[in-house]
Amino acid sequence: MKIPATGEKINPLLDRRKTPDDKLYQKCQEFEAVFIKKMLEVSQPKNSLFGSGMQGDFYRDFYLDEMAKEIAKNPGIGLAESMYRTMKAHEKEAEQVGREDEER
Repeated sequence: MKIPATGEKINPLLDRRKTPDDKLYQKCQEFEAVFIKKMLEVSQPKNSLFGSGMQGDFYRDFYLDEMAKEIAKNPGIGLAESMYRTMKAHEKEAEQVGREDEER
C-alpha cells in the first residue's frame, strides 16, 4: 500500500473544493479557524511571548489568528469537513422537498 507524503489524497474534500461549493467550504474553514483560535486563547498564557499591554495583546491576537488559520487548513481538526457534509446533505434534502412540492 502506498501512503501519500502530503495531505493531497488524505482528505477527500480536496477534489470537491474545486467545484462551485468552494465558497461554502471556505466559510466552514473560517468557522473552524475561529473555533481553534478560541481553544488556543484558553491554552496560551496571557503574558507569554508578546509581553503585556495593548501591543502585546494585539500581537498575541494576530499570532493566534494566523496560527488558527494554518491549523484549520487541510486536514484541520475535521470540524469544517463535518459541517460542509452536513450542510450539503441538508441542501440536497431541501431541493428534493422543493421538487416534491412543485409536483403537487
